[in-house]
Amino acid sequence: MAPEPTPEENALLVHGLGQVGATAGHGSGWGARLAAKLLPADVFETEVTLPLSAAEAEALVRALLGVPAGPLRTMVAAGAMGLNPAVVTATLAAAGPASTTVHLRGVAKEGLIKQRAGREAAQRVADQLAAVI
Repeated sequence: MAPEPTPEENALLVHGLGQVGATAGHGSGWGARLAAKLLPADVFETEVTLPLSAAEAEALVRALLGVPAGPLRTMVAAGAMGLNPAVVTATLAAAGPASTTVHLRGVAKEGLIKQRAGREAAQRVADQLAAVI
């Protein structure tokens, strides 16, 4: 069975799609929020191991995601023309004294045209982390 978005991820995506609808000139975005609640999600998970201590890896991930404090979760633009919001969550686990595994989970809502925006978002962050080291 495919993984499902958490309630927090779902709420962020519904809010994000509502904002896209509102800024596109479609009223307050209530229709986009309603539709987002009914859409299936694209959930993708990947990992990247960094040759850094857990503290160094956390600082790098926070800087990359633009999250100064709190959970390592952010909303990023994904999909066609960056119009499909995706939530990326990072979880860190020490893999040794100088090695940390970063687990990345990307989640986005999918309409009739499958954009794989959750996959795109998580893989983009993984590629950016790998390119830094």
